[in-house]
Amino acid sequence: REAMGALDHNPEWMRLQAFSLLGDTDDKSVLRKVAIALGRAGLRVAVIPLARTLDEVGGPVVREARKLIDTYEEVGRLDFLLDLLRHRRGSVKKFAAERLGGLGAAEAVDPLLALLKETDVEVQLAGVMALRAFAAEERVYQPLIGLVTYGDLSVRQSAIETLGVAKIVPAVDPLVRVLGNKFLRPYVEPALNLYDYDW
Repeated sequence: REAMGALDHNPEWMRLQAFSLLGDTDDKSVLRKVAIALGRAGLRVAVIPLARTLDEVGGPVVREARKLIDTYEEVGRLDFLLDLLRHRRGSVKKFAAERLGGLGAAEAVDPLLALLKETDVEVQLAGVMALRAFAAEERVYQPLIGLVTYGDLSVRQSAIETLGVAKIVPAVDPLVRVLGNKFLRPYVEPALNLYDYDW
């Protein structure tokens, strides 16, 4: 952090060059400063620090980070977002999954399905949410059914909602089987009510 303070006395181009090397920092205060400075300068290397800031840093800076990242055309491109899914940081994968969900591109399905096997719960959850548009496809709803009975509670709840909204018939029995779970019941009952059955 002391080095960051020293950078403030350098020319702008030198500061930005140094900041571009700090985008992978684990220090949240440094990340915040780096992301915003690079983003305000419109540099492409700002995208990953900005994406990380959205998820890893709290406070008012998140609003500015969101405005800045939305100015980059890359974050609306399928190929760029698919590359971000391979990033080592969960926050970057989560950002990419959220954007891919909005694109609705069939090419994103398999990479998004891979997120369901991640150990990071937030990444799994982002994967489930991004796959909602494709829930009617068997290659998507089968893994979602698998999530209903095992795993993190928030991921299970999201999978239940997704299956219910899509009215996936093969999901009915697994959904009925978890009705006894007091944490899942508030999600299962509305999901089952979306089906055209008389329960």
